[in-house]
Amino acid sequence: MTALPGSTFVGAYQGMSLLANALRDPEIMTREGARLTHWLDTLPGDVNNAQKLVNPVSERDAVSQG
Repeated sequence: MTALPGSTFVGAYQGMSLLANALRDPEIMTREGARLTHWLDTLPGDVNNAQKLVNPVSERDAVSQG
């Protein structure tokens, strides 16, 4: 299963925060923050389309499976 963009973002933010604190290097937040901003800019703009990319099971398939 592919992670949703929101959970990926939260996990990445928590990870970079933990590393910056543990290594006492605030530059990690700056560098990884820029990487996350770029990643967010590459996500599809249409939320419904993004959901279809993440979970391509159609409604008909979901009904037949459940």
